[in-house]
Amino acid sequence: MDRVDNALCEKCQGIQLDDRVLSDYIRRLPDGSKYSDKTGNSEEILVPIASWSDYPPEFPKLQESHIKTGCIFCKYLREAVLFSKVEFQEPHIDIHLSHNWFNDGTFLGKGDITRDCNYSGIVGHVTDGEATYGIYFSPGSDDFQISRWLGIYSTPKPVALCKENVLWATNLLENLDHTSARQEDPDHGFFPTRLLDIGETDTENPRLISTAKETGPISYCALSYCWGALPQLTTMKSTFQQYSLQGIPLNELTKVFKDAIEVCHTFGIRYLWIDALCIIQDDPSDWERETTMMHRVYRNSYFTICALSSDSTHTSFLQRKQHKLDLNFLSLLDSEISGKLTLEFQGLPHRGVAPFLYRNNLFEDTTWSTRGWTFQEDEMSKTALYFTNSRLFFRTGNQYFTEDGWSSTAFSFTLRIRPTLSNWYSKILRFRKKKFANAEDIFPSLSGIVREYISYHDDIYVAGHWKRDFLRGLLWHSVTCELEEGRETLLRNLSFPPLYIAPSWSYLSRTEPGEHGINFHQVLNEGHFRSMVKSANAWTTPAGQDPYGRILAGVAHIKGKVITCQSDLLKINDDIFTTSDIFQIRVDGAYAATCQLDWPVNGDWESSHNLSLLLLGSTCHCWQDGRPTTHYLDKQDNKGGKDSSGSGNSNDRSDRSHVGESTHGEPSGRKHRSFAVEEPTVSLMLLNINEPVESETGNKEDEGISRCCELGCAGSSLQDTDDETDSDVASSETSHKLCSVCGHCMKCCTSEVNRHAWGLIIHPALEPGQYFRVGVFTSRSDGPGSICGTRLFDQADYQEIDII
Repeated sequence: MDRVDNALCEKCQGIQLDDRVLSDYIRRLPDGSKYSDKTGNSEEILVPIASWSDYPPEFPKLQESHIKTGCIFCKYLREAVLFSKVEFQEPHIDIHLSHNWFNDGTFLGKGDITRDCNYSGIVGHVTDGEATYGIYFSPGSDDFQISRWLGIYSTPKPVALCKENVLWATNLLENLDHTSARQEDPDHGFFPTRLLDIGETDTENPRLISTAKETGPISYCALSYCWGALPQLTTMKSTFQQYSLQGIPLNELTKVFKDAIEVCHTFGIRYLWIDALCIIQDDPSDWERETTMMHRVYRNSYFTICALSSDSTHTSFLQRKQHKLDLNFLSLLDSEISGKLTLEFQGLPHRGVAPFLYRNNLFEDTTWSTRGWTFQEDEMSKTALYFTNSRLFFRTGNQYFTEDGWSSTAFSFTLRIRPTLSNWYSKILRFRKKKFANAEDIFPSLSGIVREYISYHDDIYVAGHWKRDFLRGLLWHSVTCELEEGRETLLRNLSFPPLYIAPSWSYLSRTEPGEHGINFHQVLNEGHFRSMVKSANAWTTPAGQDPYGRILAGVAHIKGKVITCQSDLLKINDDIFTTSDIFQIRVDGAYAATCQLDWPVNGDWESSHNLSLLLLGSTCHCWQDGRPTTHYLDKQDNKGGKDSSGSGNSNDRSDRSHVGESTHGEPSGRKHRSFAVEEPTVSLMLLNINEPVESETGNKEDEGISRCCELGCAGSSLQDTDDETDSDVASSETSHKLCSVCGHCMKCCTSEVNRHAWGLIIHPALEPGQYFRVGVFTSRSDGPGSICGTRLFDQADYQEIDII
């Protein structure tokens, strides 16, 4: 057995692992046999090692200790912090490390020993003034006795495509029944328009071929990678014929393309799809046609090669960049267990990430994971092989495997296609953080996932929204803590966008994804959402032939109740929302509504000038999924020189004046200056307010007018749900009880009950009758006599407005 040099200074002696913590997890029966005392608790044990103080960026104290004592961990720790590339702000930093043991299940030890405590590695944090970063070193061992004894995985191999890894991946691929899966797939028989024929050896020039004449099955791999900022090889009109006839010279291929070809040859795959080469990049019609089929390209690939460790096509993803340290290990409980233990630095910037979830960080800490196009490529791939800096991941469906022996089905890094709205909103929250070299690619890069959703259910899609949940979907809000531009900048960009992406009501409209995030309002967790508009239409003008691609203009035409803001918006403190400011609107000194704006506000209030509230929907007091709704009633911790009644507000208005009513006709007769192209358009047809709206639980609640009253069953036979009532209405009509005839919440089925109100904050655009969406509001009903909730809009008339 090879031994390693364990020269350690006095401070770093604690790095040597003491496994006597396991003694509390091993029990003996009277006959001498051993067993595990499994408590079922996820108990975490931290054993402090030491603390270090040093001075960035050179960290001279760690360097001096290594030079004087030969300490291998001082050298390794310094290299790890330098490797993290964090730009520290303070003149000195502190590093605190501990051994981490975690009770995450029973693992077999030596002989009949079992236990619940497993070694998770070295964890800690780095403090830089007020900033704190997490730090983690994962353990591994190729010694079977040590890995079983400590409950750790094997050490990742230094070469990505070593014999062991190829055999491991090949076995996983062979266990997949590709033939039957393809035959059951409605997309069976699809081939990309073009493929690269890479031949059977690595000496042949890859050649572009057309698959139009192919009749038999073709197995191909698809490449998912980062283009990067540097110029790269692409197929253009001028080179298309050459690449098709003579092939592409090997010396012109970038490192990522060469690596992908090597992967294909290793696994016996002759054909490869790379977007830069299989799509004619300077042919707009070819680009649009091929990008609309990209989701099918990745879905039908034998497997997708995901180059996570490359940030451009000029960086190899097969050359691993592991940062490991080998230590000697000798069990202090059983002297027969000894060998080599490996520590591998896993990163610095993630504070509070549980060690056993560090594999997720191997995905997130890559440029690949931040790019917009790779989102769809990963989502649509049934099988994928991920190349990270330190290990291979294999995924089929939602099941992950790694070369070191870890696997997971319960936890996955991505959410696969499922035809539910909650899945769509979860997906959008992740997609919204992706970055694009060209912001105009936002909608094209999402169109494949849209088509997949449409294949599951009959629905209409427009600018990121779905007809069956259009009103709730409009209730998103910006994460303003990440923004710098104020109200004037937002309105200027909406009126004269430097690059038009989407209408203001779309959550993809503000700036390029990645610039700042969004959240969907808590209305998604509320019970029994009901439409409060007379009608709603939405349509967009596509820039090309793809109805889900780039957009030239878009309109949401809504007939609903509108009132002007009654007071300036007063900022309130709230411990729940930390990513955006919360404001309150008051009428005659009483709470009327709370709202969130689409721009950050410096100060304690914002003028209500030109701001109006458009009522979209309402919810009852019922809890959704057993979770109480969040109330923001009568917050008193306002700041600034204005009192809580708003008397100091020069813009207070006691009358509920309304926005001027639009006189526009039907969509076909509209004349919008923003519409550069009349056809083709995608239209979200009239929203029927009686149609069901899908709840977060997957059930569907009937919306609209009194369903129980229609059936003649109101108050007939009730089942208790909860006891909350409004005392100004008969309890039999307003209690949260279920009617035994129709099964609906009685409070939803009584039209006169006061409900929580939800809607948009709008601002006039340049053209009369047109508005921008600039925020979201909720008005919580607050018992008898209150002016809030849907009662806030009792005196308002229905108006037709266009939101652009």
